Amino acid sequence: MRTGFTPVPLSNDDHNRRLDVPFVAVIGLHRSGSSCLAGVLHHLGVHMGEMLTGYEPTGGFEAAELMAICESAYPFPSTEPALPQTEIVAKLERYVSKVCSTAAERGSRLAGGKYPQLCAMGGALRYVCGRQLRLVHSDRPLEESIASLKERSRRETGFLAAGDAEVERLQRWLWHEKQELLGQVPHVDVAFADLLAAPRREIERLASELELTPTDEAVATAVAHVRPELAPRTSLP
Repeated sequence: MRTGFTPVPLSNDDHNRRLDVPFVAVIGLHRSGSSCLAGVLHHLGVHMGEMLTGYEPTGGFEAAELMAICESAYPFPSTEPALPQTEIVAKLERYVSKVCSTAAERGSRLAGGKYPQLCAMGGALRYVCGRQLRLVHSDRPLEESIASLKERSRRETGFLAAGDAEVERLQRWLWHEKQELLGQVPHVDVAFADLLAAPRREIERLASELELTPTDEAVATAVAHVRPELAPRTSLP
């Protein structure tokens, strides 16, 4: 199991490049509420990329290109990289640069991205974004996320299918990698349970922490996006 990441510099120009706007990475395990949180950011005006897709009924707000990068780097449910680390860095650098440029062109103050494997790509994110990296942590208890993904994976076919042991290994690995990243970069914690219980309070706090100034209409749309009745739930033993 990989426990560290030291990207090899691509070039001095790449390493010192300044992004057009900061990049917000939503950091959360599978079934952690990160899709809901990414949707909130989208409605608050963060440019989350193009061709947004995802598993959840309200939309996962995962940009198709970022999803392809993350899956090529760490195909579900693997905990080992499928690409050289330099290639992962290069792919992520190109994507982040592009999405930040598009955000600036459209008048967004922030660009963003969400995919569970980003938990394990902290070194690449830090290298690519430097001081312009922002983290929003979707916090759900580990055991709940494990149980929920097990339930989902038992129903699935294709690339989303996985056995209980694979799910357990994946989620615990992502949790470990996530904790390392959160210990290195300032971040905003959003407890999924709190977001469901008091969406307006948590959304207004998040907007303030990210120095966003959404309209009242945007806040209302973000609040309406949080639908507790559709939240991923599970019954723990």
